[in-house]
Amino acid sequence: MIKKNPNRILLLVLALAAAAVAWSLPAHAEPAAAEFVWIEGETPTAMNVKPEISGSGKPQFLSGEKWLHLSIDAEKVDKELPEGGALLSYAFTVPKEAKYEIWDRIGFEFVRSPFEWRIDKGDWKNVTPQELTTDLMALAEWTEVAWLKLGEQTLPAGPHTLEIRVGKTTQTEGNDKGKTARILYTSDALLLYAGTFRPNGPHKPGASYRDAKDEAATKQVFRLPEPGGAAQRSAVKLSGLWEVARNDEQAPPADV
Repeated sequence: MIKKNPNRILLLVLALAAAAVAWSLPAHAEPAAAEFVWIEGETPTAMNVKPEISGSGKPQFLSGEKWLHLSIDAEKVDKELPEGGALLSYAFTVPKEAKYEIWDRIGFEFVRSPFEWRIDKGDWKNVTPQELTTDLMALAEWTEVAWLKLGEQTLPAGPHTLEIRVGKTTQTEGNDKGKTARILYTSDALLLYAGTFRPNGPHKPGASYRDAKDEAATKQVFRLPEPGGAAQRSAVKLSGLWEVARNDEQAPPADV
């Protein structure tokens, strides 16, 4: 448990600011040689349902300011969900043979529907609502978007197809246990990355997204003076624009 000590909090903030200045690899930098395929979630090449394509809350947090949103109320699932489930297909081409990480930027943390995915008619792989995402951003109240690593797969260069399937399920708890569950699935973007992907909101790997304020903040360095006085304390005013080092959930592997 962390005590609310203003001095300790100040030292922590200063340490983070110093780390941001000293870190030689900024959070937005990506290996130049990495190859990737970026697919907008709202642009399937084939589908058997009619999802909503729109922005949500803060559309600037979405790639292209919109996403695919499939929602069917529980009492309408039997009538509106196709037999075998909703199926979204995405045709894509990889530039080289490699082992690719497969990511999906999805919404509604923990309350989304279970879904499955596969590439080139392979075995279906399950994704549960409890699987933890990374780089979560709030679009609106009760509406989040975040990246989820679906898995890895070695693919030869050339054309392929990624499929997402959302099937009928039942409630597992509460007063509605055993009853048909609602369908809720969203996708902002899908990514196949030959390397180790570091999610950064709606931005593609290596994208230039920083503005003048971001660049000004990198030049702001705070230095804590030597402690003095009877209390032997130091203070510095954190004014203007400044940055702190980010602590990703999955990178680096050790605690920061």
